[in-house]
Amino acid sequence: MGLLGYDEFLPVLVAGLDCEFEPAQEAAEAALECYGDQAIAALDAGFDTLEGFQRLMAFGLASRLGGDAGVGLIAKHFTAFVDDDPNAISMAATVLDAEPLNALFKTKLGRNDPCPLGTGKKVKKCCCGGN
Repeated sequence: MGLLGYDEFLPVLVAGLDCEFEPAQEAAEAALECYGDQAIAALDAGFDTLEGFQRLMAFGLASRLGGDAGVGLIAKHFTAFVDDDPNAISMAATVLDAEPLNALFKTKLGRNDPCPLGTGKKVKKCCCGGN
């Protein structure tokens, strides 16, 4: 993937997100290594064209990358994603992996603060801070 130009990598990344979970995760993490914030920016720009599983994978990538780009993608798109599918919170909690999110938000949020992902719950009850 490192040989692809920026304009060419998004279709490859999206195609990678459409295969089974482990290969999709590996392809997506390789894209992050090569492109970092640019990968998240491209996913953010094309988020509305992604299918459900691809959106989950995009959230997972954003949580692993962290930083402003990763947190921004999650904050911008998560509420609408959850509103579209009532099962999305439990699916997203699995894909997002609570550890990277906890590391991102640990110093900024308390257990009783509102969820930064717009779920309407407190951090202690949401997927980014539960248990």
